[in-house]
Amino acid sequence: MTDDDGALLRAQALASPSRRAIHRYIGDATAPVTVAALAGTTGLHHTAVRQHLAKLRLAGLVSEQVLPPSGRGRPKLAYTTNATNATNATNDRTARYLGLAKMLAEAVRTGRSARETGHAIGMRSDPGNDDPVTALVDETRRMGFDPRVSKHSDGTTDIVLTTCPFAELAELDPFTICELHLGLAEGLATAVGGLMVDHLSVQSPHAGECRLSVRRTEVTINHGAVSVTPPET
Repeated sequence: MTDDDGALLRAQALASPSRRAIHRYIGDATAPVTVAALAGTTGLHHTAVRQHLAKLRLAGLVSEQVLPPSGRGRPKLAYTTNATNATNATNDRTARYLGLAKMLAEAVRTGRSARETGHAIGMRSDPGNDDPVTALVDETRRMGFDPRVSKHSDGTTDIVLTTCPFAELAELDPFTICELHLGLAEGLATAVGGLMVDHLSVQSPHAGECRLSVRRTEVTINHGAVSVTPPET
């Protein structure tokens, strides 16, 4: 399993509120937790608890152990969090996949295109910086694109996205993933003001080096005028 595969499994496992609650309860416990205890705490049926635990185990987020025999009957199973993978569950990669999953879920829920969804989410963003280019660069860095800035004499700026944090998914469906992030850039540019996204040149997701071209302006962004260039052959 690759690091990306593991991160995606952890993100999928923790996307469920019930599994997050179970994982949090086990992590906070001072001793291994049984299915009965989890069922009593969450209000879920024992069968549902076991199904959630199976997904958490598959993602490497919890470990199963057999408790010492106590009275008649089969020994009980109990669960603890995996210390290493519990830390991994909150790392940047997992957080990014969770964020991407939420954005795609919003697109499905609203019926908007990937680009329209990205634009709407970008508009809701808090830029955190008064300089529009810096705000956009900071956001791409936060999302894991490892940006490199290249300024030109004509006043335009290229934000080179040296890494794609979603390379595996972008390879499967580049249009959706790239259009979503183009929309995010457009929405953030609108939110911060004084910046127009001119162009996104898309390269191979595993090679990186996609290029987001922007320019400072006071003109209102014409969303339909921005285009995506297909990968170079």
